[in-house]
Amino acid sequence: MKALLVPALWLLLLGFPSSWLVLRSVGVALAVAPLLAGLTCALAAMIAVATHTSLVLWVVVLALALLAGVLVWSPRMHIRLPAWEVGVVALITTPLLLMARVSPWAWDSHSIWWFHAEWFRVGGARATDAMANPLLAFSHPDYPPLTSATVATIWRVTGDRPDARVALLVTIVLTWSALVSFGVALLWTLRHATAGRLPVRLLAAGLAGFAALAATGSASLYAGAGYVDHQWAAWFAGAAVLLLLAPPDRDTTILGAVLLAGAMLTKNEAQVAGIGLVVLATIRHRRRGRVEITIPWIPVVLSFAWTALARLLGARSDLLEGGRFGQLLRGNTEVIDRLHPTLVATRDIVLGVALATVAVNVLGALWCRGVRRRARVGSDLWMWGLLAGYLAALTVTYLISPYDIAWHLNSSIGRTMVAPLMILISIMTVWSVLALLPHGAVFATTPGPEPIDEDDGDDHPREASPHAETGAHPAASVEEIATEVGTRSNT
Repeated sequence: MKALLVPALWLLLLGFPSSWLVLRSVGVALAVAPLLAGLTCALAAMIAVATHTSLVLWVVVLALALLAGVLVWSPRMHIRLPAWEVGVVALITTPLLLMARVSPWAWDSHSIWWFHAEWFRVGGARATDAMANPLLAFSHPDYPPLTSATVATIWRVTGDRPDARVALLVTIVLTWSALVSFGVALLWTLRHATAGRLPVRLLAAGLAGFAALAATGSASLYAGAGYVDHQWAAWFAGAAVLLLLAPPDRDTTILGAVLLAGAMLTKNEAQVAGIGLVVLATIRHRRRGRVEITIPWIPVVLSFAWTALARLLGARSDLLEGGRFGQLLRGNTEVIDRLHPTLVATRDIVLGVALATVAVNVLGALWCRGVRRRARVGSDLWMWGLLAGYLAALTVTYLISPYDIAWHLNSSIGRTMVAPLMILISIMTVWSVLALLPHGAVFATTPGPEPIDEDDGDDHPREASPHAETGAHPAASVEEIATEVGTRSNT
C-alpha cells in the first residue's frame, strides 16, 4: 500500500489545487482530482504529438494555465457533499487498491496502455513515428491517450524510466478514483432526497459505495491488472447519472461533462457510447439554455479531435480497416452467424442483473414514484434507452469484427459488459435510496448557482410544490416550513 502513495500524491498535486478551488468541497475535489490530472495529461499528449514536443512541458503549461485561470476568474461550483459521505464510498471501494500487490502480468496492459506510455514518455516526435509504424498496429495506436499519457508523466517525474509496477499503481489509482466519482454522482443526484436525514445519508453513502464495488465483480481481475475498462465505465456511468437522472442545473451538467471527457479519452468503446449519452442528454435538457446544452458536447469534440489526429498521423484501426461493414449491409451469412454467440454471451452476463433491475424498477414505480418526482430525480427511461443503444452498438461491433468470434468474445465480453452493469446498478441504487423515505416526505431544495424551473428539462409532469401552501422559500429547511405551517394554523 505504501507504494501507492507516490503515484497518488503526484496525481493529487496535478489535479487537486484546481479542483478544490472550484468545488470548495474536499471530498468531491479529492475524488475528481486524479481525473483532472488525467485530462491534463491527455490534452498535453495531444498537443505534444501534434507539435513533436515534450509531453511533460505541456503538462506543466496546461496545469499552470488551469490553476491561473481558476485564480483569476474564481469560478465556483455548488457540487458539495460532506467529506464523510465521499469517505464512506472510498472506504468501501478500497479492496481495489489491495490488488496493487498483484504482479503486473496482463498482456493488454503491457502491449497497449504502457507501451503507448513509453511512446509519450520519450516525446511527441517518437510517439508520432510509433503511431504510424505498421509493425506496431497490434498495439491499437489509435486508442485514446488518457491513461497512457498519465502513466508516462508519472514515469518522467519519478525516475524517467519505464516501470510496470508504477504503471500498474497509476492505473489502479485512476480506476479507484473513477469508482469513487461514480459514487459521488449517485449521492449528488439524491441530494434533495437525503438532505437533513442523517440515517438515510449514511445508508445512501453505503449503497453508493457498494454499487461502485459491485461493478468490479465483473471481470474484477482485470480491474487490478492495469486494464482500463472499469475506469472508463465508471466515469461513463457517473456521467450518465448526472446528465440523465440528476436534477438539472449548470454545475451538475459541467461535472457530468468532465466525467464523460475522462471516459471518452480513455477507450474507443466510450466514444460511441458517449455520443449516445450526449444525444439523450440534449433531448432531456432541450428547454434549457444553449450553453448548458452545448457543454456535454465538449467531450465529443475532444474525443474526435484525438481520433482525427491519430488518423492524420497514420495510426491504424483494426475495426475500420478490417471490419466487415459491407458484408453486414449485404446480409452475409458468415457475419449474421456471429449474432447468436454474441447474444448468448451478452445474456449470460447481463440478463440476471437486468431482470433484478426490472423488478426493482416496477416495485419502485408502484411504491415511491411520488417521492422520486418530488426529489427531482429523472426518469429511468433515459438510462434504459442508453443501455439499449450501447448493447446494440456493441453487438454490431462483434458482428463486423475481423477476429474469430469465439476468441473475441472470450477475451473481451466480460470487460465490455462493465458499463451496462454499472448502468443497471445505478438504477437499482437510486430506487433503493428513495424507498427508505416516507411517502409524504418534504424535500428542501439546496441552494444552487441559479434557480431551476420545474419544467426546464425535467422529465416528470409538473407537481404542486410542497412549499406552495406555506409560501416558504424553496431553499427553506423542513423545520422552517413546519414552523410556518404552525404559525398560520394558530392565526
